[in-house]
Amino acid sequence: MAFQIEQDWDLAYVEFSTNEGASWSLLGSESPDWYNSSRIAGDGVANDCYNCVGGQWTGFNTTLTDYEYDLNAYSSESSIIFRFVFHSDYAVNYEGVVIDDLFVDGTTLNNQTFTANSFIIYPNPSKNVFNIKFSEPTGFNLNITNLTGQVIISEAKIDSHQNAYKLNMSNYPSGIYFLNIESNGKNITKKLILN
Repeated sequence: MAFQIEQDWDLAYVEFSTNEGASWSLLGSESPDWYNSSRIAGDGVANDCYNCVGGQWTGFNTTLTDYEYDLNAYSSESSIIFRFVFHSDYAVNYEGVVIDDLFVDGTTLNNQTFTANSFIIYPNPSKNVFNIKFSEPTGFNLNITNLTGQVIISEAKIDSHQNAYKLNMSNYPSGIYFLNIESNGKNITKKLILN
């Protein structure tokens, strides 16, 4: 990541959710490998950190730098998602923030332990195609339901030889849908947002 944003007025940080985005929490705090500021709004230091949340990047680091955060504290979670937050205002304009090559590194699961961590869906939201990527090749069934519970897509005995499956929803109206994947007798449901 590299950034050129107004010190303390503009900031970027990472949030995580373990309940599919119903609520969000700050990921981490200031450290040499993570945020460069721990200020909070109303901290009395100056009258300039209205959006500060206690851990954020602010100011200048225009060299692409690797940042890393240990996720071991969340290894027992059945589902975790991340988002980047950027706050800015109109008064002073700099280049902004660039993020590249984001990845999560860790242990993969086998077919006998199929869980929400066994696959990812991207992009989500999407305008038409959702990519479903599995940690390893697996056979599965899928159902897509709308908000009223009506099944709109049902496919059985799909074999993901290359750990990936493309779900094309270009013929469906925008909205929220639910993807249910069944593999080895276990079911996982995730929310899809179709723009």
